[in-house]
Amino acid sequence: MAATSTAATASTSTTTMVEGWHRFRVVGYSATKGAGPGHRVASGTFNVGGFDWVIVFYPDGLSIASMDYVSVYVEIKLGLGGHTARAFYDVRLVHPLTGDRSSSVYQSASSGDPPRVFCDGFASWGYPRFMRQRELEGLGFVHDDCLTMECVINVIQDPVVTAGVAPKIEAPLSNVLDHLAGLLYDKDTADVTFVVQDEEFAAHKTVMAMRSPVFKAELYGPMKDTNPRITIDGMEQELFRALLHFIYTNAMLAMDDDDDRLHLLCHLLEAADRYAVEKLKLIYEGLFCKNLNVDIVVSTLVLANQHNCQRLKEACVEFLLSSKMEGVLESHVYMEIKRSCPSFLVDLWETIGKIARR
Repeated sequence: MAATSTAATASTSTTTMVEGWHRFRVVGYSATKGAGPGHRVASGTFNVGGFDWVIVFYPDGLSIASMDYVSVYVEIKLGLGGHTARAFYDVRLVHPLTGDRSSSVYQSASSGDPPRVFCDGFASWGYPRFMRQRELEGLGFVHDDCLTMECVINVIQDPVVTAGVAPKIEAPLSNVLDHLAGLLYDKDTADVTFVVQDEEFAAHKTVMAMRSPVFKAELYGPMKDTNPRITIDGMEQELFRALLHFIYTNAMLAMDDDDDRLHLLCHLLEAADRYAVEKLKLIYEGLFCKNLNVDIVVSTLVLANQHNCQRLKEACVEFLLSSKMEGVLESHVYMEIKRSCPSFLVDLWETIGKIARR
């Protein structure tokens, strides 16, 4: 059956508002009064959000019920087959001397009020009792027989929908190794101490057991040591420090490039094999493979045989096959092996023979 593939998609609906502002001056204010309720004075037409609007002022009120007040409305001019508009609006008087605004009709999205719907039958919204006529005149909003008002309209636009591929959320890289490395030498949480040549190394049983089956057997096996202080025999402080560093950080401790480096590598390989830290063992095998020469190839081969380093053993044999055997056979290490361990040489030549026949 063929495998099926799936694709994640996403869409977004975005609703925006368009804001418009209009100032309306009624010049000859006194002449607009006295015509009675329902007499209207309209502003010029202004466009906001694709719609035409006007401000309508009723100096004697909209009806008999509001004849002591001035009425102010915002009206939309839909025309034939006009579309419905949804909008917030604010109508306010402007004081001619101070510039202060006085709003008696106010709506906004931030106030939590719903927008007004302007459509056929509901083409205007406003306030029939905007302000008492005598209050408007007494507060000084009429100056030089002029009255000024402002209107701010926010028209809600139709939603715009965009579609596309759902964004892929990338999971952050694991930082478990950073947390593990942070425990190195953390004496506050350590629950075991290793003593190497009188130097103490704080550690965590769980970490040691997780990284080394030998430590796991010593700390949690049937013959586990319940003493929180464990002495490591037959190992130098520098070697154990390097081993502990790798267990916690999965990285090698930096070594000085001097004459003792090869000697240190030998002992580190032994320590990695002793505690079955296989990755560290493979790393040191690789370092030996890169540094093989006539002087050390036989001793390295012995080391590989002792610690069951098959990859390193084969590398040594390959080197022997490709080098001048006279120099190897005359080395003091080879002569010592020939004298003390002839069975090893038999195995060696058998291995060489197998590789040569490939």
